[in-house]
Amino acid sequence: MKPMYYGIPFSPQATLTDTIGAADTIIKVSDVSAFPDAPNYATIGTDEGGETILYTAKTANALSGCTRGVEGSAKSWNAGELIGRNYTAADHAAMIDNIKDAAKTAEADGVTFDDGETFQEKYNSGELKGGRGDRGEQGPAGPGANEIVVTLPVSGWSNGAQTMQNAGLVVSGYGYIITPDPDSYGAYTSAVIYADSVTTEGQITFHCEETPTEALKVSIMKIKVEG
Repeated sequence: MKPMYYGIPFSPQATLTDTIGAADTIIKVSDVSAFPDAPNYATIGTDEGGETILYTAKTANALSGCTRGVEGSAKSWNAGELIGRNYTAADHAAMIDNIKDAAKTAEADGVTFDDGETFQEKYNSGELKGGRGDRGEQGPAGPGANEIVVTLPVSGWSNGAQTMQNAGLVVSGYGYIITPDPDSYGAYTSAVIYADSVTTEGQITFHCEETPTEALKVSIMKIKVEG
């Protein structure tokens, strides 16, 4: 899960009391009470030329332990420039990613084995870790998890959808957990991609709100279920 930081009601503004350079990590402000407890974000400036920083401590008159240029570029600022705890794109992105991660966990919790444990519980305990069977096929130790890996090409999208074919995708007796490869995660989440349930043998359809500009590698975890 990505870190998320508290805001402060009404986003009060302070000003820089000293000029700072791009490498400075201590930022003196006119009113330190305008900022939540550390760690947290603060933004300097009021438009697209601004800068988001991450501070890790507060003193009586300064934000310190700052990471500069979390958003925007680290730069020099003059005394008197506005600074405050404003809502940022970094806040919004962390919230979206964490909600999606929570949804994946909830989906994993919905797949139950014969002994009553969920997929997530077995994964957390290490029971599902070990040698991987053939992709797309039921492992010899079943029931268990088997991975089907597909690549969603850029050219495959039509009207916000594309259908992938794989003989390992079956309608009955299995659940599926869809996750992007780490290298594709950013583009996958930015495009807001999701998959339909498997309702036709050998195929699964993906949808996107924004057409990706790169090929995406996706893992389809195939779980044997009973009932």
